[in-house]
Amino acid sequence: MGRAIFISGLSIFSLSLSATTAKEVDFARDIRPILSDKCFFCHGPDEEHRKAKLRLDQREGAFADKDGTRAFAAGSLNDSESWHRIISDDPDELMPPPKAKKPLSKKEIELIRQWIESGAE
Repeated sequence: MGRAIFISGLSIFSLSLSATTAKEVDFARDIRPILSDKCFFCHGPDEEHRKAKLRLDQREGAFADKDGTRAFAAGSLNDSESWHRIISDDPDELMPPPKAKKPLSKKEIELIRQWIESGAE
């Protein structure tokens, strides 16, 4: 009986420990490297390569309201145009575009989802 209580208590402790140590999505650690690798070629500092006049390497550009559309809307997947592009089934809408040959992995997509939903800080 004492052993069962010990094991049960240990299991509860492990679960609570894993819940508290689950790391939050961090922009510098988790998101910026994705954007840098997959998005900055077309939406970064190089004005000659920049598409849609969208800069994702600067917060102002990534969150700017352009005629009612925002690349990223903190806390809202629905209002984040980039999210709709990332999950699109339409190759003409999908970002990054298939011709770039830089698809996002499922893990990267999930990190971006978590980041937007958690306030995109």
